[in-house]
Amino acid sequence: MSFRFVTMLALFAALIFSTMLNAQAVPPPPAEINGKSYEAWKKDIKNQDPSRRIVGMQTMLAFGVDKAYDALPDIIGELKKHKNNPIDMSVRVNGMAVMTTILANKKKPDEKIVDEAFAIYKMFLKDEQVLVKTRAAQGIACLGPAKAQEAITDVIAVARNTSHTYQMRKDGLLALTAIAVDNKVVHAKVPGELRFALDDSASEVRMTALNSMVVLNHFLAKDDKAACIDKITGRLKAKKEDDPAMLIAGHGTIMSLSGDPPAANLAAVAKYLHEKDLLLRTQALGVINLFGPKAQGAIDDIIAVAEKHPSDEFRKSALDTLLKMAYDKNGLHPKVPAALRNALDDKVPEIRLTALQAIGPAKVGLDKAERKLTIGKLNAFLAAEKEPMLQMWAHAAIMTVAEQVTKDHVEPLVTMLGHKEVPVRLQALQLIALCGKDAKPFALNAVVALIKDPELTVGVAAIDALPRLRAFETTDMLKKIVADKDADPALREAAQESLDDFDDIMTLERKKDKSDKKDK
Repeated sequence: MSFRFVTMLALFAALIFSTMLNAQAVPPPPAEINGKSYEAWKKDIKNQDPSRRIVGMQTMLAFGVDKAYDALPDIIGELKKHKNNPIDMSVRVNGMAVMTTILANKKKPDEKIVDEAFAIYKMFLKDEQVLVKTRAAQGIACLGPAKAQEAITDVIAVARNTSHTYQMRKDGLLALTAIAVDNKVVHAKVPGELRFALDDSASEVRMTALNSMVVLNHFLAKDDKAACIDKITGRLKAKKEDDPAMLIAGHGTIMSLSGDPPAANLAAVAKYLHEKDLLLRTQALGVINLFGPKAQGAIDDIIAVAEKHPSDEFRKSALDTLLKMAYDKNGLHPKVPAALRNALDDKVPEIRLTALQAIGPAKVGLDKAERKLTIGKLNAFLAAEKEPMLQMWAHAAIMTVAEQVTKDHVEPLVTMLGHKEVPVRLQALQLIALCGKDAKPFALNAVVALIKDPELTVGVAAIDALPRLRAFETTDMLKKIVADKDADPALREAAQESLDDFDDIMTLERKKDKSDKKDK
């Protein structure tokens, strides 16, 4: 189990909404399905054979939302019969699932239909069958919190039911969370139920309660947050949890509810970064990643695993987390520059690339000595690196840190414009463009030549680079491309956009000149 709060609700939502229906960009409804018309299938909803009733209901979905909605009164009518004359459980479960799907996809269903559907959900929340109860709890959320909360006592009963499976209690909690917030206010009964669920015998139910607290965190009142923190802290101190995943989630929930993660809870999570178990260390890293710079108290642990962990994938994830926490209100954390330089020695190209791409923006946090160390490391890196992409990024990083565009570092990028691989040529163009007007003397001719590249995307990228290079001398050429009806439409469009960019640049420069003259 992992600390994936939104994912759990997403899975719950999938149970409600997963069908072939999609309210957006759907094709027109078919005239027939398997040789039968809509009306013929609709008649099967009332067939005496329960299997045919189920197929009839389900087939309505294939005719699209509006047609299915037209059949909803018949489906509701069949489900209503259970009140006086019990109907097959499969009909109850599948009919309710179809009803939920239709209501979830129909914009502004009729109020009478909503009320009738609500009555069915409420009835089935008290059904003797576990699956029926569960589907009712899941389905009622499609009516929206305001309506669904009218049955919140019944949903709570599902979440508390110890006579059946823990899975039903878990699904009940998820349903309770889905309907908890109306007009940005959490229903008064929900926080207490989440705390109550922390004492459940099943760890999955307890994990769901923790996850739900985090999902609702933004809407919880201050007193409710404090009560949840106290409850979790009490369980942790009493050592009522021995499952490491539950311990990580418990500490992580306290961190979320607290806003600024308490140092003790952060440290408790960080120790799991060194676990052999992949799931546990991934869960711990995911928790820390959520807090960005607020989790800088764990930066030593993050750097340690980013540099030394045997798993390539985990080192990469740790480096990504390090970059997410690198900057706070005081700027760049002082331990980050050395970590980025060390990452340049990693055996994995993707990790080296991540470090290279991060070094440029990090220049704002580098003092004179750090800049010198970083440039020296990058030069040494260039002497050994064989990957074209990484070589180019190293040249770009040196110029960024040195705050100087030079021939020595632009010309290697220009050389890459002739590389056989399209992605390399594109990357070279993008980096040259980022260098701006100072790169023009060394790169313009090669960039212009690339407009005729056999790969259209490269030609477009070359045209896009011209305004960044302030290559005003190319405007006549661009006008000819726009006027050439035989030219590829993508090239003509790119040329026109670059001409527009040149006009914008000229306008800005004229305004700046006027402003400068006024200041004088």
